[in-house]
Amino acid sequence: MKPKLASLDEIRSAIEQGTIFPDPFFSSDECARILNARDESAEFEQSWREAAAFVQAVALTQEQLDDLKATIVKPVFLQVSEATGQHEIASYIADDFEVIARAIYGGVSHAFIEEMWRRYTAKEVPGPRGG
Repeated sequence: MKPKLASLDEIRSAIEQGTIFPDPFFSSDECARILNARDESAEFEQSWREAAAFVQAVALTQEQLDDLKATIVKPVFLQVSEATGQHEIASYIADDFEVIARAIYGGVSHAFIEEMWRRYTAKEVPGPRGG
C-alpha cells in the first residue's frame, strides 16, 4: 500500500518556498507549548518511537539517506532554528521530517506518520491530542 503522503519533491518544494512553517506558529509561547506537550505525553512519545522504528527497518541506500539528510532534514532544521532561535524544537521537527521522508522513500504506510504529515500540511506541529 502506498503512503498517503506527499512526494519527496513536493516536500522539498514546500521547504524551499517556506510554505510549511508559517511565521506566527513560531512564537516563543507556541514553541514552549509544543515542546511541553510533546515532552509530557508518554503516549505521543511511544507512538513516535514506534513510527521511527518502523521506518528505520526499511532498507534505504546510503545515497537515499544522504539525500534525505541534505535536502529535507538539514533544511528543515535550519529553517525552524532560524525562525525560532530554538534548536530543541528545530530538532524535533527535523526528526519528524526524517521519519516522514523515510516512509516516502521506503514506499511504506503508517497511520501515525500520515497523521504527522496531515498536521504539518494544516500548519500545525504534531503533538498529543489536546496538547
